[in-house]
Amino acid sequence: MLRGTVVCAVLAGLCVIVSLRPASCQLSQEDAESIVVLHNRYRGRVVPSAANMTEVKWDEKLKIIAEGYAVKCVWEHNPDLEEMEMGENLFASNAPFNTNKAMEKWFLEYLDYDYNNNSCLEDKMCGHYTQMVWAKSQYLGCAFHRCDTMEGLALEKVNFLVCNYFPAGNYVAEKPYEEGEWCSMCPETLPQCDQNLCVPSDDVEEETKDSSSPGPELPSTHTATNDTELESASQFPHPTMTDTKETGTELMDREKVKEDQWNGEGQATDRETVRTSEQPQSNVGSVTTSLIAIIGLVALLMLEL
Repeated sequence: MLRGTVVCAVLAGLCVIVSLRPASCQLSQEDAESIVVLHNRYRGRVVPSAANMTEVKWDEKLKIIAEGYAVKCVWEHNPDLEEMEMGENLFASNAPFNTNKAMEKWFLEYLDYDYNNNSCLEDKMCGHYTQMVWAKSQYLGCAFHRCDTMEGLALEKVNFLVCNYFPAGNYVAEKPYEEGEWCSMCPETLPQCDQNLCVPSDDVEEETKDSSSPGPELPSTHTATNDTELESASQFPHPTMTDTKETGTELMDREKVKEDQWNGEGQATDRETVRTSEQPQSNVGSVTTSLIAIIGLVALLMLEL
């Protein structure tokens, strides 16, 4: 009787330890850094070239807002953002989570975007791309959650990524950026050019690093925006979903056809490097180690009893 009680208690503890592990539903620091790097890399390679493309930076407040929504596991855009000056991109997949793949899938919507007409091709989706490269969006924060089930999707074990942007993009009748020579129309606060992006001057950058700046002043969730600026839900693109049944072959074929839009073979090579880069490390090994240790403890207790 005592032996059975001890074994049950240990197994219950095992379930608690595994279920409470945060790494399975949080972005790692490596993932967060990768998201920022890939955003800036793609923003500096848009076609046609951008005259006012700014560098984006990570913001913890945007991340917290994204975390609060990601745990709800709802396949719709956050309705609260309609009252805030924030944009949002969503990504879901029941395949192993890969930051590079998610960012690439958003960016490849450029194949279905017509800059001159500022519209998506017929029956195509391009809103994730336009938000990703929206020149005035200077901050982003993202969150990841593993959803057992997801409202609005007939899938289980879904990896759900939410990225919030500030200021918001995808305003009606406004293009994501100004066409022109790289960095030729940078705002006064971002006068220098780095990797085709408008960035602060060196002295301002140093002051920012040395200060405890709280980041951008985000509007309250109760502050309504100007109705003439945000028109209906068109501010938000349709969510992006991929699963293990999709091969992406059609998308890759169209990508090759338009490879000439990628500013030369050198950048095309860089792009391939991004696509095939190693996935972020998972927590499988640490969970396995914990399982082995606890199973060993159970065996010892049974022998002693």
